[in-house]
Amino acid sequence: MTTVPPHHPAAEVEQALLALSDGTHPFEVRKEDDRIVAVWRHRLQGAQLAWGKAEWRYRVTLLGDSGEYTTSVVQKNWDGENTAFSFRSSDVTGPVDDVLARAGWTKRRSAVGRLLGRVLGRD
Repeated sequence: MTTVPPHHPAAEVEQALLALSDGTHPFEVRKEDDRIVAVWRHRLQGAQLAWGKAEWRYRVTLLGDSGEYTTSVVQKNWDGENTAFSFRSSDVTGPVDDVLARAGWTKRRSAVGRLLGRVLGRD
């Protein structure tokens, strides 16, 4: 039997994630329905760039007070051929994942991963 490590309550973790919108990170964090979403945006402008914007979202769903969460990524509005900017997804995922890890939360394995864990006796 697997022992579940102690973790902080979901409400406390949610507040810690929302606090990442303090201006020290290149993204903002907000609550959207049952998810916490870290949004990175870049407005493209200048003589060599097409006008427009790029947006990248890292969505975290806390699974109740289980100590587990899921993530998904959404890219929006990537402009076409003549855009140039620098972006590293780890600039967004790193701080978010650090908050979750410090709070004792773990990413939920996929259904296949959970099944293999049972079959191999690791659950």
